[in-house]
Amino acid sequence: MKKPLRVLIVDDSMDDVELMLRELRHGGYEPAFERVETASAMKMMLEKQKWDIVLADHYMPFFSAIGALTQLKLSGLDIPFIIVSGSIGEDIAVSSMKAGAHDYIMKDNLTRLVPAIERELIEVEERRKCKWAEELLRKSEASLANAQRIAHLGNWEWDIVKNELHWSDEVYRIFGFAPQSFCPTFEMFLNAVHNDDREFVEKFFHDILHERKPYHIDHRIVLPDDAVHVVYEQAEVMFDNTGRAIQMNGIVQDITERKRLEEELRLLNESLERHVAERTAALVKVNEELRIEIEERKRAEEKIKHMAFHDSLTSLPNRVLFNDRLTLSLAHAYRTTETLAVMFLDLDRFKSINDTLGHSVGDMLLHEIANRLKRCIREEDTVARFAGDEFILLLLGINEAEDVSSIARKILDAIQQPLMIRGHELYMTTSIGIAIYPNDGKDAETLLKNADTAMYHAKEQGRNNYQFYTEAMQSASFEKMIMERNLRRALDRGEFVVYYQPLVNIGTGQIVGMEALVRWRHPDRGLINPEEFLSLSENTRLIVFIDELVLYTVCVQCKAWQDAGFQPLCIAVNLSAHTFQQPNLVETVMSALQKTGLDPHFLGLEITESIAMQDIEATIHKLSKLSDLGVQIAIDDFGTGFSSLYYLKKFPVKKLKISQHFVNGIVTDQNDKVIVESVIALAQSLKFKVVAEGVETEEQLIFLKQRQCDEMQGYLFCKPLPAEEFGKIPMQDKQLCGLW
Repeated sequence: MKKPLRVLIVDDSMDDVELMLRELRHGGYEPAFERVETASAMKMMLEKQKWDIVLADHYMPFFSAIGALTQLKLSGLDIPFIIVSGSIGEDIAVSSMKAGAHDYIMKDNLTRLVPAIERELIEVEERRKCKWAEELLRKSEASLANAQRIAHLGNWEWDIVKNELHWSDEVYRIFGFAPQSFCPTFEMFLNAVHNDDREFVEKFFHDILHERKPYHIDHRIVLPDDAVHVVYEQAEVMFDNTGRAIQMNGIVQDITERKRLEEELRLLNESLERHVAERTAALVKVNEELRIEIEERKRAEEKIKHMAFHDSLTSLPNRVLFNDRLTLSLAHAYRTTETLAVMFLDLDRFKSINDTLGHSVGDMLLHEIANRLKRCIREEDTVARFAGDEFILLLLGINEAEDVSSIARKILDAIQQPLMIRGHELYMTTSIGIAIYPNDGKDAETLLKNADTAMYHAKEQGRNNYQFYTEAMQSASFEKMIMERNLRRALDRGEFVVYYQPLVNIGTGQIVGMEALVRWRHPDRGLINPEEFLSLSENTRLIVFIDELVLYTVCVQCKAWQDAGFQPLCIAVNLSAHTFQQPNLVETVMSALQKTGLDPHFLGLEITESIAMQDIEATIHKLSKLSDLGVQIAIDDFGTGFSSLYYLKKFPVKKLKISQHFVNGIVTDQNDKVIVESVIALAQSLKFKVVAEGVETEEQLIFLKQRQCDEMQGYLFCKPLPAEEFGKIPMQDKQLCGLW
């Protein structure tokens, strides 16, 4: 099989070309060729494809072998170039060879062509292999140098016999010198060693020359800029046949950064060890604190659990725990068809204890009552504090109603026993309501509601008794619920109206003021008196809204009468306990006065004696603020409470109003007569005006006039009238009933 051969022929004779091609074919080649005659054509062919050999004629009209050789050199390609010419002198042949031609052959001796080509192809292949090896070596050396530069690693050789030291470029850089800037010596190396390490290094080099083993050492060097670096040295010594050291080869590496990192790592490890030790100690401490905290938390949880299900004052079960026990007991009673009872207790007139003796005494009283209740029941029964002065009892395994009655009487007797608290001998009673399962309810809510209803019925029966629940009570309770709903609707629909009752000067008979009284104008029932709804409105706290309505209505009406030219009169408004206890009472009064434009001197406010004594300091504070505005303050129903004269004189009061209860009996009851005389005398001594309420007979009028009572009101003079009727009464020179 013939070998392929790519041949570029520079010749102007196609005949000569055919002769060369025939010779090549005879020599075993299958030539692929191109023929060119000019430099540009040759340049194009050299760029177009690869060639194995160039054959060029020496003489051509426009081009020559020397020109072709020049073009080949310009291309930078390594291709064998052989001159094939018809005639050429020896001088020309020599000069062509010097110019770069690889051989020359005469055209009349072409038998030399194939051997010459084969020889040149072999030589060019060898040249290419050498170039590849050289390039590979160059790249390897460059890679090594780059690796050494990255690793700050250099190598050196020391010819001990000649005392010549050779450094790689990286060694120069490690020692801070420009590569190849000088020829180093061993003494120069020693001079670069740190003074403190030099003796140590010299000894090491001395020892290695005699111990015939590799060595390594770390030491410091000082750079030309006085920077101190740490280097790692490793070397081995070569000896001749006589055992003399003749050469030392070694490496040097800048390990400054590594040493710095090692030192940082060492310090970090030490810090970490300290931190671990500290954390371990801290964890031990935390574990101990956690153990203590868990124990405290357990105790706290037990306490919280106890507080969640027990009353903090009496330590009795609270409403939540009672409901749980009642629910479980009802489930058991349902399965076993047993009977149980629920008692609802409310202490009678407990509020007066708090009002007169203080809450601390009231708390001590509740605590003692709780102890007495616990002594009245069996171990399987439950007594709980429901709220305030209310208690509830669960009685299990009831066989008949008499069993419950017996326990109720026992409780009534126990509560009635005197209590001595802080030097006060107290007597208490209680009202008890009883509901029986299953007759009075089959669930906890119904039983409690019905027992509560029965308890209120016991209070209505005079207190200090017990009542079993009946359906009739439910009807009464339902009526109260309807009444409460109607009260709320009445407020929304504006069904409450204000009536006015004159206040008469007892000496002249003239009207000197009036009292505002609320009435309910029901759309179906007509006018409803306060006795039917005030008690319920107080229990539901709707009285606060009613009082505010009356207050604003009075201010509007009083200002309207004044603007119409009527004689200016002060109108008194009664305040309930709930209204007086409102923290924004003063602001509410000020707002009504400001919105209506009424002068405060024409507004009076009346509170009962018991309200005034509930919280003495708060009463003085509120009444003083109202008095400073100009509002007239009066104490209503005086004589029915337990006023202290010490506090009474501190109140900014203008009037004392004697309760109708005492006025009714001044003619027939000696005690009432004495009380009224005493109140009038007390008011006069304190320079208060005194007003008698509910005057209905001439005998009462004469009695009061003789005792110099200042003012009075009652049906003897005029019943309460709506605003439109009251406005028709002349206010000047008015004497009522012809009594003056």
